[in-house]
Amino acid sequence: TILSRIGNNLNQIAKRMNATGNVYEADVKEVKELMKQVWQSQKSMLSKQPSIKQ
Repeated sequence: TILSRIGNNLNQIAKRMNATGNVYEADVKEVKELMKQVWQSQKSMLSKQPSIKQ
């Protein structure tokens, strides 16, 4: 699924940061894009849920 792919990418970035002690601009940009995809995925899933009336 898309969330699995995003999680794998984030884990690889975190491993690289931990291994090198460096934060790379390209990694920061990628994390921002991945988080944008997470939010879009969540919004999409929520929009498909039936309404809950209280």
